[in-house]
Amino acid sequence: MLAPQPRRMACDRVDLVTVDTRVASVAGTVYSTDPHRAEGVDSNSYIIKGPDPEVVFAELAGCVMAYEVGLGVPDVAICHFDGQRFAGSKKCEIRDVTPWLKRPQKIQNIVDLYRIIVVDTWLANFDRNMGNIVAQCSRRDEIRLLFIDFEKSTALHPNPLTSCAVVKPQSLWPSGELGQYLLRSKPLVPPTEIVERINGFDEDDCRGIIGPIERQLNGVTWADHCAGALSRRARQIKTLLEEVWDSN
Repeated sequence: MLAPQPRRMACDRVDLVTVDTRVASVAGTVYSTDPHRAEGVDSNSYIIKGPDPEVVFAELAGCVMAYEVGLGVPDVAICHFDGQRFAGSKKCEIRDVTPWLKRPQKIQNIVDLYRIIVVDTWLANFDRNMGNIVAQCSRRDEIRLLFIDFEKSTALHPNPLTSCAVVKPQSLWPSGELGQYLLRSKPLVPPTEIVERINGFDEDDCRGIIGPIERQLNGVTWADHCAGALSRRARQIKTLLEEVWDSN
């Protein structure tokens, strides 16, 4: 069963004490958005991206949209350092979930690996792989998956309607090892509950979710266009998913 509809996710300001080392992916490569570790005045450790407003807005808005439809994401914040704003997500205990996929019975929300495809299709996010799924420890030696890296969500960048039109359905299926793993047990249809939840979002809903993030960032002028694109894709989500499922 899909998680109950959560309360609105807070995306508050956090001042950083330090910005530290660059974060490498689990495969040993460097992420294109150059994330860094950082420490906040709230005593939490963060992974931060930015300060490019396009990256910061898309990352934060994508996390909040995923949370709104019941998926797990790390707590996020708008992190301030040296006069600049960054997208920050709290550091998670487990950064490599690959070994856990051999023990799916120990993953509390294993079905979310298919639900995230639904969300990525909605957001037109073509960057889902093993390196952007993390986890937190849970009871009885189990883990709960959390999802990060929404900064390439085309629907959350400028000119979303035009840009989303050229995103190929096959690119919205996870890539690499994760994509192959999911193909082996791909259900005939996408998870129904999350599809219906997304299908119910209108433009005002989307604007109400991403608007508070826009107002805290400098230079973000495209949020209304994103709300329009998201509501349009929400209405089309079943058709969009048919194309993704059929092309993979």
